[in-house]
Amino acid sequence: MVKEEKQSHPVKLSSIRAWFDFKRKYINNWLFMLHRFTGVALTIYLILHVKTVSLLTEGKEIYNTSIKEFETFGWLIVLFLIIIIGIFHGLNGIRLFLYQFSFGVKHQRTLSITVITLTAIATVLVAYILFI
Repeated sequence: MVKEEKQSHPVKLSSIRAWFDFKRKYINNWLFMLHRFTGVALTIYLILHVKTVSLLTEGKEIYNTSIKEFETFGWLIVLFLIIIIGIFHGLNGIRLFLYQFSFGVKHQRTLSITVITLTAIATVLVAYILFI
C-alpha cells in the first residue's frame, strides 16, 4: 500500500506581495488596506493604554508621574491621530458591514466617498477642539 501524504497549501509569496501592490487599486481597495493598518494601530494603542492604566495598581503617585509625561504637545498630536484613526476605522467598519450584507454593493462608491468626507470633517473638528 502506498501511503498518501497530505498536501499542505503554503502561502504563496506572490499573494502576499499582491496585497502591497498599489497599482490599479480602486478606492475601496485603499480603504480596505487602511482599515487593516488602522486596526493594527488601534490594537497597539489599546495595549499601551491598558499598560498605562494598570499603573494605578502600583500607586497614585507612580500613575500621576507617568501621566505627566503624556501632557506634551507631541503626545497631543499622537492623541489627535488616534482619535482620527478611530473615527476612520469605525466609519469604514460600518461601510464594510453594509457591503457584506449586500446593501453596500449597489452603493459602494457612495459609501466610500461618505467615509472619506465624514473622516475629513471629523479631522477638522477634532483639530479645532484640540488645538484651538
